[in-house]
Amino acid sequence: MRFKLILVSLFLSVFFNFTFVSVVAAAECSQTDCSSVAESEKQNCLTKNIQCLTQKISETKTQAVTLRNTIAILEHEVSVLQLQIDQSLFEITALEKEVQALGVRIEQLNQDLDKLVDYLLVRVVELYKKRFITPLSILFSFESLSDKASNLQYIKITQQQVANSMSQAEDQRLEFDNQKKLKEQKQKELEAKRIKLNSQQNELEAKQQLQENLLKETNHNEAEFQKQLDSEKEEFLAIQAICSGQANEEEIRHVSAGEKIATLIQGASCNSDGTHLHFSVREKSLSPITNKDEYFCKNPFNYLKKEVSFYNCSTKLGCNHPDGDPFVPSGSWNWPINETIYFYQGFGSTWAVKNVDWLPYDFHNGLDMRGDGLEVKAVQSGTLYHGYYSGGGGCQLPYVIVRHDDSNVDSLYLHVNY
Repeated sequence: MRFKLILVSLFLSVFFNFTFVSVVAAAECSQTDCSSVAESEKQNCLTKNIQCLTQKISETKTQAVTLRNTIAILEHEVSVLQLQIDQSLFEITALEKEVQALGVRIEQLNQDLDKLVDYLLVRVVELYKKRFITPLSILFSFESLSDKASNLQYIKITQQQVANSMSQAEDQRLEFDNQKKLKEQKQKELEAKRIKLNSQQNELEAKQQLQENLLKETNHNEAEFQKQLDSEKEEFLAIQAICSGQANEEEIRHVSAGEKIATLIQGASCNSDGTHLHFSVREKSLSPITNKDEYFCKNPFNYLKKEVSFYNCSTKLGCNHPDGDPFVPSGSWNWPINETIYFYQGFGSTWAVKNVDWLPYDFHNGLDMRGDGLEVKAVQSGTLYHGYYSGGGGCQLPYVIVRHDDSNVDSLYLHVNY
């Protein structure tokens, strides 16, 4: 019973601590309840609240990376996204009203133009019937002078009315065309806003999921959070060192493309939180400054073949989510693991880099994946090396490398047994 009371006490302490931080941060922001302001001021109100929270996020990011600060950042980011969604909904509603009003305006212009054309046709027919009557023929007709004057005046008026009607019809046609183009433009804007809204809603869901996962994985514990953070840093430094040629390597033998060269480590291991292959490609070049070989990591997608079955699981929102990292292989190499590929992170500025604020890197230099089984195969023929890197945390990160035949390109396979 005493142990249960201690657990309850700890939980309440953490809960009130996080709640207090969130409330204080919100109070410092001096946000306004935009639901109570006039429609004309709502956009401005939402923008000011977003600017306030964005500033708070920037200030918190300059502080120590702690679980409390990280949760506070996530909470503010969630609030910003909710405000941005409110903005998008407000803009969509306004655009929908504008499009609807333009539709009514276009329909009215169309009806007015139809009436004008009908009137114009009547006047043109009348002129057609009078086509042989000229002022000279009227002058020598047997009509009285008053009738002659009336006929002359009628022809002039009819001609002027036709001219005016034609000019008015042209103006109406131009206005109709302009309004139609404006409506099409607004409809495009509306569609873009809806796409943006969908993206914002996906991002909001992702941030909420990240927050939930972080609290679950760390068990609301600062020490556990720092342990995970250190592990991320150590993995990043180790992978960077391996890619730049700073690790220990031993030549083994020549291997052929498709030959088994290693096995994925099951579960967590040195600088890895679970079973996966970190696959990198590096290119060697001679530095004109140091006159030594230097290595640069390249995008593996430029080398791996396109024809492969896969699941894109590169977000926290499930596999094949539209916001996942681009899966764009365009080369000719076979894949280093058996299909089906489960793709966890891409090359460069990935979904994780953009959304996981506490990551110690802003660029991912390889592909994270796993497949059917644990077998790892050479993507090209070349010389096989076994390697390891001893970094922080007191562990050695094992990997294998294949230096491709007749090439300055190497392929690297991390988190494996050999």
